[in-house]
Parts: sequence; structure tokens; C-alpha cells
Amino acid sequence: MKENNSINNRWRQLQTRSGVLLLLTAAILLQAGSAIQYYFSRNGIREEVSKRATSELEVRSLKIEQMVARVETAIGNLHWTLEQSIVHQDSIYPVLHRLMMLNPDLVGCAIAFPPNYFKGTGYWYEPYVFRNGDVLEDKQIGSANHDYFNTHWYTDAMASDHGLWTEPYIDSIGSEGMVCSYVVPLCDASGRTVAVFAADVLLDWLGDICEQEASVYTYLFSDAGRLMVCPDSSMVMRYTMEEVASLYNDTLAAHLHRAVHQDLQGAAVVDYNGEKSHIYYSPVGGHTGWSMLLLFPDKEIYKGLHHVSRILIISMLLGLILLGFILWRTFRSMRNLGEVRAEKERIGSELLIAHNIQMGMLPKTFPPSPDCKEVTIYGSLEPAKEVGGDLYDFHVQNDHLLFCVGDVSGKGVPASLMMAVTRSLFRTVSYQTQQPDEIMKRINDSLSEMNENLLFVTFFVGILDLKTGHLSYSNAGHCAPVIIGSTLSTLKMDTNIPLGVMSGWDYTKQECHIDPGSIIFLYTDGLNEAQDAVYNQFGEKRMMAELEKMGSATPRQLIDHMSAEIHRFENGTEQSDDLTMLAIKYTKA
Repeated sequence: MKENNSINNRWRQLQTRSGVLLLLTAAILLQAGSAIQYYFSRNGIREEVSKRATSELEVRSLKIEQMVARVETAIGNLHWTLEQSIVHQDSIYPVLHRLMMLNPDLVGCAIAFPPNYFKGTGYWYEPYVFRNGDVLEDKQIGSANHDYFNTHWYTDAMASDHGLWTEPYIDSIGSEGMVCSYVVPLCDASGRTVAVFAADVLLDWLGDICEQEASVYTYLFSDAGRLMVCPDSSMVMRYTMEEVASLYNDTLAAHLHRAVHQDLQGAAVVDYNGEKSHIYYSPVGGHTGWSMLLLFPDKEIYKGLHHVSRILIISMLLGLILLGFILWRTFRSMRNLGEVRAEKERIGSELLIAHNIQMGMLPKTFPPSPDCKEVTIYGSLEPAKEVGGDLYDFHVQNDHLLFCVGDVSGKGVPASLMMAVTRSLFRTVSYQTQQPDEIMKRINDSLSEMNENLLFVTFFVGILDLKTGHLSYSNAGHCAPVIIGSTLSTLKMDTNIPLGVMSGWDYTKQECHIDPGSIIFLYTDGLNEAQDAVYNQFGEKRMMAELEKMGSATPRQLIDHMSAEIHRFENGTEQSDDLTMLAIKYTKA
């Protein structure tokens, strides 16, 4: 009996020990599984935050740089015009008004002259044009109360040979908001700097780009370290980085100070108001000298993770380890897939924006003005990719229609940028001269100087006298336009090199007469070289036959017909090249 009791006790002891061991093993496995899951989840979240911060900095920097580049490009394109305007006092305000109308990004612009520059203007003379709602107003703002001679922007620009961005400031004259100015020195005919042009950009759009979120705080600093954007709006434009460093007794201030003044890019873990936080910083804005910093508090980054961990510890055992592993693997794969999809969507979105910007540069008013009764015009451009290198443009000046068609070598973004520059140069130069060969020469010289990618542009410029039908033109290696009248003919073309190949080329000028009722049809080689599925080309013979059928059509009917014939010929084949057509019908009785 005693022996049986002893065996039972030993068995119970063994069962107890086995149960305790199983419980200890389960507890150890649970703790180990929870710790492993917590470790990997924390690392994954930190990596995700790092990628998000990098992406946010790149996207926001790109948006700021796009705005800065638009202003710099616009001022650069009109720099010659501005320098010409300072020769005559009467031309200053008209030029400033025109600059404001062409550049909606600007809230105001001014030209600051040295003391007593013009007779009768006094010691201070600074003509200023600004937006007041939808109206442009002008005033002379130079005075003893606005002594610009002692300002950094004036002295720095007078001593420089290129454009500069000023520190942000509150504009009390025009917009009454936070403004940053792009200042450019203006020279006289001898090359001596005699004035400073200043273009004001309202910075209210920075609030949208640097929108504050609960899990991330955004700081934006000027070149001098002044706060432009921060979570506490009361500190904006009131504190410099040195003053912020004295307000916070933590390591964040030191990192901010170093990042701004040394123009650094990187990441760090800091103490922010007694809490551990992650910061990511980078210079932004191109030539502005601005810096942006994103701050992610630890409690916000891991807030969801802590909550999930508590639920796991309370409600899950060993089975949760396997489930957590599967979920972790699935989450990591989905996260990678989401990043790829987001990157693809971002690129697609940027290309769509570029497409819309490019299409927005083309004329949309046919005819060019309601009072223009001598011509009817219609044009179309179908890029082979999201953006392309074809262009066309036209405008009426002094009873003359100035028009052009061009084709940049290559495709995609580089060609589209070259297209935008060429179109801007045509607009600028064609307002200065009405000689087609001179227009060609100036555009070619400008493109050749900046053509580091060795792109070139085939280009045709025509100037039609709306009163007489006299057409003067110049061609730079482009397809010969077709004249559709009583007969079908092509314009005679002299041999000239495309634009951007070599500066100093003297382009020839040719002339002819356009009979009333005739159509000038211009196109790029995307028409005659269009291909079907077996690489047969549409060809000039087929093109001329289709044009002959439409001799009495309107320009729009003609282009719609040609576009339909091209698509029918391609029969669903992917478009191989940009397709541009422009039809001008001389309707003067």
C-alpha cells in the first residue's frame, strides 16, 4: 500500500513537473516570439519611416524646385528685354506689366535704379507693378522710407553677375503676405550693371507643400536660418535658428542649427522636448539655400505597434507566433508591392503633369484673335509618349501672322524640355523682329549655347502679311509645307542646318505670294513616316493624295481628316513618332 502511494506521488510529481515545464516552455516561447515579432516589426516600421521621409523630402523639394525653376526660366527668357527697357524710361512700366501677365507665379516685380538715374525721377527711383486681385497696378516705391540702396538684395545683386534669391519677408506694399524675391542685375550696352530687377513670389503655397500631420512635423528654414514653416505657426518669420536653439534645451536644436548652416542632408535620432524622435533633413529649392526637416516622434511612430503588442501578449499563445510570422511576411511583401505601385503612380503622375504643362503651352484659340478675319487656323499635336518634342505656335502682330512648326530630335522628357525652350524663344524673339531669318538665327544661337545633350530641332518659321498675302519664311531642315490652292504644291526650301547644331549660322529668307482661299499645311515627319504593323510608311504620295481630296475644306476639317487617315493606316499599331499638323487658310477677299 505504501509502495503504491509512493508510486502515485512520484507520478503526480512528474506530471506537475511536466506541466510546469510545459508552462515555462510556453511562456518562454511566447515571450521569445513576442520579442522577435516586436524587434522585426520595429525595424520594419523604422525602415518604412525612413523611406517615407526620403520620398516626402524628394517630392516636396521637387515641387519647390519646380516653382523656383519656373520663375528663374521666365526671368531668364526675358532678361534681354528687361535690359533693353531700362534704356528708355517710358518703356519700363509696359515691360513690367507684360512680364506680370506672362507669369502668373509672380505677385509683383520692380526695377531699382541707382541715384538720379533718370532726369527728374529724384534720388530714389524704383518702378513697381503688383497684383491687386485680378488687376495689375503700378507705383514708384523708392523713397527715404524705402531706401533700397542699403538692402542686401540690392547691393548683392549689383555686385553679382547672376540671379539671386532673397530672404523671405512680409510684403507690406502689394500682397501683404510672405514673399521671396528673385533679383537679377541689369546691364547697359557696355556691360556695366546699372539696375536691379526684382520678381516677387508669394509663398502661401508652401503651406500646402509642407502640410503638418499628426505623425510628422515639418520645418522649413531660409538660407539665413529663419523659420518659414513649422508646427507652431506663431514662430514663422519671427525666429532664426539661433533663437530656436536657445528656446529648446534638447539635441534637436543642435542638429537643426548644423543642418541649416552647413547645407547638410541626412538623418539622426534626437531628444525633442524630452522625447526620443527621428529627424530627416535635406536642402531644397535649388538656388534658394532653403533647408527642410521632417521630425517623427517615437511615440507616434510606434503607437500602433505598442497597442498590437499588448493585445498579442494578453490574448495569443503559441499559435499567434505562426500567425504573426505569416502576417509579417505578408505585410512585408505587400509593403514592397505598395512601394513599387506608389513609385509607378508617382512617376505616372509627374509625366501626366508634364504632359498637361506641355499641352498648355500650345495655342488653343483659333483664330488667334476675334478681330483677325483674314485667316482661319487649326493645329493639333499628338505625342508618341506622355511628352514629346514637337511644337507649333502662332500669334498676330502688326497685321502679320507669325507662325512656326518644329520637331526636336529624340522623344520623351529631354525632347519635351527642348521643345519648351524653343517655343519660349520663338515667342520672345518673334515679338522683337519680323524677319524669319533673323528669328531663326537668334533661336539657333541661344539653343547652341545650352545644347549639352546634342539635341537639334528642325524648324520652320513663316510670316504672312494679312493685308497682301505676302509670305516670307525660313526653314531649318524641316519638312516643306504644302500649299493647297487651285493646284497642290510645296514651298521651295533652301538648305539650312537644324537649330542647335552650330551657332553663327546665317539662315536664308525666302518669299512667295499666297492667293486668297489657299491653305498652308505644315506638318512634322510623324505624318509621312507613320507606320503600320508591318512597318510600311504612310508616305508623302499618300499624304498628297489625301490633301488633294480636301482642297476646299476648312483647316479643322483638313486636320481631322488627315488624323483619321493616319490612325486608320496604323490600324491599332503603337504610334512611332510625335504627330503635329498646322493648317492656315488665307481667307482675305
